[in-house]
Amino acid sequence: LGGHSLLATQVIARIREQLGIDMALRELFELPILADFSQGAQEKSGQIEPLQGELAKSLETLKRLTAEEIDELIS
Repeated sequence: LGGHSLLATQVIARIREQLGIDMALRELFELPILADFSQGAQEKSGQIEPLQGELAKSLETLKRLTAEEIDELIS
């Protein structure tokens, strides 16, 4: 109302673009205090790193497989 929704959408888009953190628009309204919103963003950004680590481990494991092992896994 009164343009606040448009401004909130712009804030969320900039957070996604510049920080790579996927915050939902509703989170901005549910956490209107900047410190609380920042804490939520930090928690979300921390969730990305463990996933990237797990993916990297899986990729390294796949790289070590022989062609025969890959064929066996696929079939």
